[in-house]
Amino acid sequence: MLLATNNDTVDMDEQAFFEKYGVASSQFVDVKAMMGDSSDNIPGIPGIGEKTALKLIAEYGSLDGVYEALPTAKHTPSTRAKLENGKESAYLSQKLARICCQAPIGVTLADLQNAGIRREAARDLFLRLEFSAFIKRFDLTSLPSDGEPATAQAQATSVVEISVSALKDALGATAPVALDVQDGTWMIANESTVWRLTDRPADLPALLGERTVVCFDCKSLYKGEGGEIFRGLHLFDLMLGAYLVNSARSGYELSSLVSDYLGELYDTATPRIRYFLRLYG
Repeated sequence: MLLATNNDTVDMDEQAFFEKYGVASSQFVDVKAMMGDSSDNIPGIPGIGEKTALKLIAEYGSLDGVYEALPTAKHTPSTRAKLENGKESAYLSQKLARICCQAPIGVTLADLQNAGIRREAARDLFLRLEFSAFIKRFDLTSLPSDGEPATAQAQATSVVEISVSALKDALGATAPVALDVQDGTWMIANESTVWRLTDRPADLPALLGERTVVCFDCKSLYKGEGGEIFRGLHLFDLMLGAYLVNSARSGYELSSLVSDYLGELYDTATPRIRYFLRLYG
């Protein structure tokens, strides 16, 4: 076994146990019966400590042996009196200290054999607890989610380069669109396509009209260069939306929102705008 101490972890087998205590591990129940253990509410024999208990069990082999030899044993008068007066408590303590192996638990060791990880249940648990490293370690990123691979919906769209003048016709109807600007790169997306703009729009309201525009952390757009061109848009900020849904969260990173609300691992290899409309829903 491994014995965890305050300083380190020690390999503990029968030989190591004997070297430490001077008795076999099977005899330690009787040591506990004599010395007691306040942490487990085992009374032991009043006045008998660990040192005396170990010495007596090492010499006489067991609690029964101690009491069988008591009439002729050469104990000090004090020790003899403690043993005589504490006999009933000693045997009660022995019963309390011994692990009951007849408990009706209803299973056998064979029933408890490891049948392997239950992958879908494990992924759901890791997502709920935000253990994304475990999802990667156990290769759980590609499990089905609502009948589709976990990243299938996020990867179903393509990225298409387009000019601002061509985008208005491509957008079509007034359905919500997603908007993201990072490191000077402008992206707009609907449910099927992500467009990367080849030039910068001068008038977003004219381009996007009255439709809802979904973004993440709108404040960064307003504070960035040319932030005034975002005025007049009907923006839906996913970060603020997540705050309104649950103001007690410790953070509102996009990756954690994807885990919590979409039930999948955030894919850093794809443009983050792919998740915006799905989260908006």
